[in-house]
Amino acid sequence: MNEELLRLENLSIDYKVKDGYLSAVNDVNCVINKGEVFAIVGESGCGKSTVAHSIMNLLPGGNEEISGKIIFKGKDLRECTRQEMEAIRGKEIGMIFQNPLDSLNPVYKVGDQMAEAILLDKVDKQEAWNRVIKLFKDVKMPDAEERVNSFPHELSGGMRQRVMIAMMLSRNPELLIADEPTTALDVTIEAQILQIMKELKDKFNTAIMLITHNFGLVAEIADKIGIMYAGEIVEGDIALCGDQIAGIGSYEGRETVDARGMYAAPGFIDTHIHIESSYVTPEELSRLVVPHGGTTIIADPHEMVNVCGLRGLRYMMEAAKGTALDIQMMLPSCVPATPFEHAGAVVDAAAMEQPITEGVLGLGEFMNFPGVVNADGPTLDKIVLAQRHGKVIDGHAPAVEGKALNAYASTGILADHECATVEEMHERIRCGMYVMLREGSACHNLRTMLKGVTPGNASRCVLCSDDRQPKTILHEGHLDNHLRICVEEGLDAVTAIQMATINAAQCFRLYDRGAIAPGKRADIVLLEDLEAFRVRKVWTAGVLTAEDGNYLPEVRRIDASAVKGSIILQDFSVEKLKMHLKSGHVHVIGILPGGVVTQKETADVRLDGEGNFVRDPAVDIVKVAVVERHQRTGNVATAFLRGYGIKAGAMALSIAHDSHNLIVVGVDDGEMAFAVEQLQKQEGGIVLVKDGKVIESMPMPIAGLMSDQSGEWVDKKLTAIHEAAYRELGVNADVEPVMTLCFMSLAVIP
Repeated sequence: MNEELLRLENLSIDYKVKDGYLSAVNDVNCVINKGEVFAIVGESGCGKSTVAHSIMNLLPGGNEEISGKIIFKGKDLRECTRQEMEAIRGKEIGMIFQNPLDSLNPVYKVGDQMAEAILLDKVDKQEAWNRVIKLFKDVKMPDAEERVNSFPHELSGGMRQRVMIAMMLSRNPELLIADEPTTALDVTIEAQILQIMKELKDKFNTAIMLITHNFGLVAEIADKIGIMYAGEIVEGDIALCGDQIAGIGSYEGRETVDARGMYAAPGFIDTHIHIESSYVTPEELSRLVVPHGGTTIIADPHEMVNVCGLRGLRYMMEAAKGTALDIQMMLPSCVPATPFEHAGAVVDAAAMEQPITEGVLGLGEFMNFPGVVNADGPTLDKIVLAQRHGKVIDGHAPAVEGKALNAYASTGILADHECATVEEMHERIRCGMYVMLREGSACHNLRTMLKGVTPGNASRCVLCSDDRQPKTILHEGHLDNHLRICVEEGLDAVTAIQMATINAAQCFRLYDRGAIAPGKRADIVLLEDLEAFRVRKVWTAGVLTAEDGNYLPEVRRIDASAVKGSIILQDFSVEKLKMHLKSGHVHVIGILPGGVVTQKETADVRLDGEGNFVRDPAVDIVKVAVVERHQRTGNVATAFLRGYGIKAGAMALSIAHDSHNLIVVGVDDGEMAFAVEQLQKQEGGIVLVKDGKVIESMPMPIAGLMSDQSGEWVDKKLTAIHEAAYRELGVNADVEPVMTLCFMSLAVIP
């Protein structure tokens, strides 16, 4: 049996403020046994250091109210006199403070300061000095005999921390409180300090209370962990009952999972994703995402509804019913996205009346920001409808600022994933909106946006993918990849997890999830570490659904025949690609690397005698065309594209945001027309042609947007398509051939 050393019972600490009391620590309970390392982990400001100072009776005094018990070796330290506490400090309980330079007297040599403490044990000066040198050697102080004669300012940060550890061990305390002992140390010295603490714990059987915000330290040394959040600490078993968390504490169950050495986090919530952009069905996306810790996604079937109307929404919702992944479906708000193009359907406020009551979470990204800002009647009718039914409204407002942003946010639109700068991010947060930090297959904004995350605004930040292909998921991951990037960029792991869980749940009013707490939905991710975020097990609604990268449920796809056969062309021919220009001075769409935003450019191009474009192989300007495929209009629109780099053949897609007509780019009209014809024959997808032959293709028969094959099959096909695009067609190496092209028709992005 472990012998109890320290017990905190219902410890609460409130500070007096002008208008009452501020709670710093709320009802903390924990036990530390002899020889045990107990880690208290939490974000800055959660009360960790306040707990440590209360144990040592070192709170400022006069401004706080304390309740509860601090029982050390059977005695409540709160009942000790000043003299009794002075005898306990150092001798029985030692403490390493955050900044050793502040804890050491700058005018005394470090050896003399340590010897002064040892002399309290009534030993002679020589014995005290010998013990100082021995302790310096125990903590692996370089040149120990010389360093005892150094002043604090003459030592490095790592050396000063070694002095503090040695000083605290000089009187053989039974409990050592280490408050952020590796703060401001580089990773090499940090590792050395941790190793010293491990060895000394084993050598002296010293119990350690390790206070840190760094989960990486915990994995190295802790026997038990207490997670502190908003002044509270939680430890113990996680008990599940059905699809809910029953409690956290000491439980016995019919089935037990040994999670020692691992970390339990709430299931990850992707706040904005288009399933169709993964090129797989909802059932297949679940198989790909859940092993990476994803348990909920907020899905906007904007692409499907633009092609198939509400029939497409019904298909997506029906397919989502059979997935382990909880797919919360949004009702697309802008079908079509703008009045400038033909889509497969028109879904106005009247058409939304019924589906908004049939299980959707809210309105999908409101891309028609000009309509909102200018108070367009039909546009506002949709917002009023959502408000009347108590539905959330997602946003999409690239480059909207100032009074226009105020008008946009005033309608209750809650979030935006289109921030390009930290300034835009902060302006949206000031307007009361959430900001979605996006990391997808086409758009990589996360690292940029993380520079704007602060302790004050982190609660308004969430994570999203927007568009994420199987290739990206299989090779990089899903939100586990977002979390890795967050930590790489210096964000605290706890804060990053909050952005992927509780923040997302609060944003979308999913109050039944986002935390590991009684009564919450039992969506739990078991992590091997909090740096690489390796996912070991995943539970969704209390059921183990993934283990060591494997999806456990059987994948059962519903019949998709209702959304097939969507490529309908009218009188298409090569003649419709001719431009008949009057001048060679033309407008050009300029591709900007790393995102979907383009720039407006002009250029001078060569024309033949009939005003048709003649490509110059020395100039990176080619023709791009959109071919209407929904309403049999026979419309074809043409433009010029710079930066794509194609030098041979043509490439055609039936994925062309947002109305998903056909888009084709190529070096001449013949190759482009051939690509379009082949695309129609295979019922949509992707086609690459060269010299009048198909060199690579991927059929996507479900609405011309999704494959009915596995994610691995799609990954292999996309890899082959990318290789052919670069090798055979000469597409620029810094351009993602598919995702870049499919966004070139997007009217709602500048």
